Amino acid sequence: MKYKWVIVWGVMIFTISSVPDFKKIKITPTEGIDKVVHFLEYFIFGVLIFQTKMKGKGFWGLTLLFPLVDEGHQKFIPGREVEVLDLLLNYLGIYAGVLTWRWKCYLKREKEVINWKK
Repeated sequence: MKYKWVIVWGVMIFTISSVPDFKKIKITPTEGIDKVVHFLEYFIFGVLIFQTKMKGKGFWGLTLLFPLVDEGHQKFIPGREVEVLDLLLNYLGIYAGVLTWRWKCYLKREKEVINWKK
């Protein structure tokens, strides 16, 4: 199944977003760490999406709608809030992951071309 890890990671993100009020269970040791977590979890999501070579409407639908739905459903979770900054960090994380992985692939191809010419 080509999209297995994208699905697994998406379910994990959605499950973590469904945990009511992290502050009560003292998971957040310092203020602002949740912003870093938002970026990193979606960075990994972006890498996984790019690795599947998803294109067109599937790619844009997943990368635009999933963070929006994930952040929006938190409105219905006790102790959770919908924050525009979190949504922005989700999008930045996805696109940073995609661009980083594309850059890695580009550099790898360049290296292969250089080695082939020798």
